[in-house]
Amino acid sequence: MIISDAAREQVQGDALLLCNEAGCQMYELAKDTPAANRAESYIKMIEDATKKDLVTSNCPMLFWDYCIERRAKIINAVARDNSHLQGQVPEMKMTGQACDISHICEFEWYEWVTCRKEGHSFPLPSERLGRVLGPADHAGHAMSQWILTEGGKVLPIQTVRRLTPAEIDSPTEKDCRKDFDDYVIKRFGDSLRPPGAQDTSDDNVEYYDDDVDGESQLLDTDVFPDYDEYLNTEVLLPQDGEHMRAARVIG
Repeated sequence: MIISDAAREQVQGDALLLCNEAGCQMYELAKDTPAANRAESYIKMIEDATKKDLVTSNCPMLFWDYCIERRAKIINAVARDNSHLQGQVPEMKMTGQACDISHICEFEWYEWVTCRKEGHSFPLPSERLGRVLGPADHAGHAMSQWILTEGGKVLPIQTVRRLTPAEIDSPTEKDCRKDFDDYVIKRFGDSLRPPGAQDTSDDNVEYYDDDVDGESQLLDTDVFPDYDEYLNTEVLLPQDGEHMRAARVIG
């Protein structure tokens, strides 16, 4: 089942059609449901942790779904100061079974690893470089991991190991990792920009200046390459000449 609020994009249209095709029942929360805001705060916590993981590792934002799933597993496996949990982790409280953390603590997010390459015989190498994208549930054994390979594919791999200190320090291996990252960034983007996005850094943005009369002179609209990049941007705008109010660009 899927439990959500009554937002139309969640309970109608394509979302409802998809749930019906998958045999998934949808339940709508009544307005002002108790603890709904608390659930939103935990969602915000997961989103913030996910963004931090993506930025610190410079992982392409395209793989946010793997990252947020891994982060949710970590949160569910950590005991918290909550009287309802009685000293247990949320997963154990819900299922009654001890929580196994081996599949989430063995590797860091987007860590360099070497995995087995099937179907290659001598003298072709039997190992290949990869990046860890989190546990691969229902694919192989309990320690299976989603691996981003050098070809840009995400595969569930069962035989994975960390790089050795010698491999980390090897100049040849460093060149291989650089080529790997260059290809991934070119194809999928990085942690700040999706693939094909234009550079929107401060160095490339032109601002308007005030003229001698103190009136703002806006630049011509042709100066901006694409206004669609500003859709859904959160901004602060003055209200009543005194207070600032949060707003979102919708068009």
